[in-house]
Amino acid sequence: EGLRGVVAQKLARKLCENCKAEYRPTADMLKKLGVPADKAPAALFRRGGQVLIKGKPDVCPVCRGTGFVGQVGIFEVYTIDGEDRALIASEDWAGLRQSFKKKRVPSIQEAAVHKVLSGETSVEEIVRITSSSKPKPATAKS
Repeated sequence: EGLRGVVAQKLARKLCENCKAEYRPTADMLKKLGVPADKAPAALFRRGGQVLIKGKPDVCPVCRGTGFVGQVGIFEVYTIDGEDRALIASEDWAGLRQSFKKKRVPSIQEAAVHKVLSGETSVEEIVRITSSSKPKPATAKS
């Protein structure tokens, strides 16, 4: 009864404003991101790391060549009502997912795509942070 909402969060590295590199996304990339072609921005950004200083490429002095400065939060926020509490109590997870879809609650992946479209982070960064694959633990050699 005390549950009012659930928040999930991820931190993504924020692209360096000084050296981020603009590129035109392909139709295939936009499709994978779930962005309709008519609502797609003219350009997306990727990690840079280099700038021109006196006409020669050099390491970006702001990010020191990493392409990122700071972090940006990506959030998924679900408010829980009486119907949702009943679904949780009955452990009807598929029904709970349907309830959230009906409410049009954006997923963490959709929130991350919004950060890419606004130029705050890169596609590669959201793939890195939202990927479900976990690194394998190192095994001891005998």
